[in-house]
Amino acid sequence: TYELAATTPADNGATFSCGVTNPAGSATSRAATLFVEVSAPVIIVEPVDQTVTESESAIFNISATGFELSYQWLRDSVDIPGAVEAEYMLETALLMDNGATFQCRVSNPAGSVMSRAATLTVHMTLPEITAHPENQLVTEGERATFAVTAEGSEISYQWLRDGTPISGATESAYEPAAATLSD
Repeated sequence: TYELAATTPADNGATFSCGVTNPAGSATSRAATLFVEVSAPVIIVEPVDQTVTESESAIFNISATGFELSYQWLRDSVDIPGAVEAEYMLETALLMDNGATFQCRVSNPAGSVMSRAATLTVHMTLPEITAHPENQLVTEGERATFAVTAEGSEISYQWLRDGTPISGATESAYEPAAATLSD
């Protein structure tokens, strides 16, 4: 008896025979051919939905069993060029990536299988003020200009006076009317 521990596709078509001897001589069995069927891949771990903040990366993974596996990631059912590993990383998620789906086709010579579509959710980052308004010293009747600089997506502005919104003051800079002593 001979047992082959683990077969691979390379073993397909191999022949095995046995030589038997005793003091009277020897005999050789006829050869038996080994046929190895390659089964289609089986997905073990599906890609999961991801939630990131814009500018962060998103990583999708898949795990499958089978011989000679190849991978092709798809975004919204379209192949992503060069995305041919078990892991796909979207380097920088943008707001326009929100709602995109990512799935993987795993193939081998026996067939292919498509993973579930994982959805990417991209949250907007909070705006960040990079330059605050400066205090102003003006003489009565002069004008002052207040400005703010901010970074982020889809930024809007609303200037306030003593905590109350100023009607129409919705730009990054605000120049009120000439100053009075009540200001």
